[in-house]
Amino acid sequence: MSLNETMSLDVVEAVHLASEPGNGTRYEAIGVRVHGRLYTGGPLGAITDGWLVTLSHNCRSYLFGHGNYVADWYVTEKMGVREADAPHVARLIARVIGGEAGRG
Repeated sequence: MSLNETMSLDVVEAVHLASEPGNGTRYEAIGVRVHGRLYTGGPLGAITDGWLVTLSHNCRSYLFGHGNYVADWYVTEKMGVREADAPHVARLIARVIGGEAGRG
């Protein structure tokens, strides 16, 4: 598969959100919404409406489908977030991508 077959994207919008949950921490995420075809290489195949989300505190990025559910454990595993921080970061990412967050 060539690069041209793998990606064909249009950047639709970008957001920067921050959250201070009251425990002395501040979480920030930058999300870039893309339309087109982005092959993930995993079981999701191609995402046609998604968000590339980067966390400012560790500079890790991950691709989420628009409106997806964001689980605490998923944020811990994929984005390298500590378990104690995962609920706050999952809610922040969910706000960016227009989804919901929780433990499941």
